[in-house]
Amino acid sequence: MARVRLEGRGRMSLEQDLERTLLENLPGLGMILDGEGRILYAASSCREHLGMSPEALEGRPLAGLLPEGDRKTLAEALSAGVRWKGEAKFLAGKGELRHHQLTLTPIWEGKGWLLISCDVTGCREELEEASSGLSRYEAYREIFDAANDAIFVHDIQSGAILHVNRKFEEMYGYTRAEALDLTVEDLSSGEPPYGQEHAVELVRKAAAGQPQLFEWRAR
Repeated sequence: MARVRLEGRGRMSLEQDLERTLLENLPGLGMILDGEGRILYAASSCREHLGMSPEALEGRPLAGLLPEGDRKTLAEALSAGVRWKGEAKFLAGKGELRHHQLTLTPIWEGKGWLLISCDVTGCREELEEASSGLSRYEAYREIFDAANDAIFVHDIQSGAILHVNRKFEEMYGYTRAEALDLTVEDLSSGEPPYGQEHAVELVRKAAAGQPQLFEWRAR
């Protein structure tokens, strides 16, 4: 019998909360993208850099903020699936073009992207600080993997497993890639209430801001 704690942070999942904290404290522009380049989260700094609110950006493809010539560059960077640094122009408010230095880093086993960007003009110090911020993010990931408990990151709607830490691999005998094809029920005893439906219910309560502490019977 395992003791489990679930906590939610609004629309952000457990792991995304670390990334949000990083992005909100960077001097430049920060976003979290899904694997296809759609904006899942935009830091509040987008108001200053793009003249748009986070709510107006979330759900939109990043390519829609770039002129035609830079969309191909973005598509090539996303399809390569590895960390990419380069320059691109953003369409800011009132049709203004702003030149940005971008860093795209794959996250969630390649199913998402962390974007850190700053206006190239007069921002060399900003870029260096943004790179330092990325190092802090990587340190967070080290803490995530060093935890002595198995940690799951779930989709708040479906309960699907998005990411797990190293301790999960040791405890359950699955790799991280294999974990993405599993459900909570696959890893549970299956006896009521230890099934997928109840697990999803608990995840949604946590996502709504109600931390959950409970026992769970695994296989």
